Amino acid sequence: MAEHFAHPGALASPVEETLRLYQAENYTTGTREKQPEPDASVSARFARLKDEYALHGMRHSVAAAIVIAKHGHPHLLCLRIAGSFYKLPGDELLPHEYADPVAALKNRLDLQLAPPGTSFDWEVKSRVATWWRPNFEHSVYPYIPAHITRPKEKQLIYLIQAPPSFQFFIPANYTMQLIPFWELHNSKSFGPIISAIPQSLSRMELEYCVSGDQQPQQHHHQQQQQHQQ
Repeated sequence: MAEHFAHPGALASPVEETLRLYQAENYTTGTREKQPEPDASVSARFARLKDEYALHGMRHSVAAAIVIAKHGHPHLLCLRIAGSFYKLPGDELLPHEYADPVAALKNRLDLQLAPPGTSFDWEVKSRVATWWRPNFEHSVYPYIPAHITRPKEKQLIYLIQAPPSFQFFIPANYTMQLIPFWELHNSKSFGPIISAIPQSLSRMELEYCVSGDQQPQQHHHQQQQQHQQ
């Protein structure tokens, strides 16, 4: 007689992950010391990647998706460099940090967003994406291409729960910008990793918290996107 085994999670109710969005007016900005980019040009960046790959193997990087409400719509916190280049908070890791990328990300957020000389208790909710760079060039993918056996970089994207209020201290050579999801979606201006954030978070239940009120107003992410169309 054949035995039938249920999948371990087959009978469990699906659990929706919730993200609270606090209003943009709850946040202010200050300035901290400059953090110069290590590479003077794109070609220099990939030359350094090639040199480091020869020494340490695949590069590991981390980045944070921090979402804030503005005008009833989710906005992604981005850092703008040199007037045109956008990046998520985060950075490359040192080899000794590879074993604990979450701790390394919290350290980078302290250095890029927190008041100088302080350590904030960042709430890391979940990893929402993994991106791979197969070669020493721009192209990245949310999977390892079939013909690639030794990718050159792995980038982990983590969702951070924004605190109810905060003063962000931004390096003097960066500017902080809140980019609406509708502008990010399918936009070539921000690159594939940032543009994919709205889709990566579409599974989330978003709770919009009114200023001065801890009782959230629940809205589905998909409904918010449709409202903007």
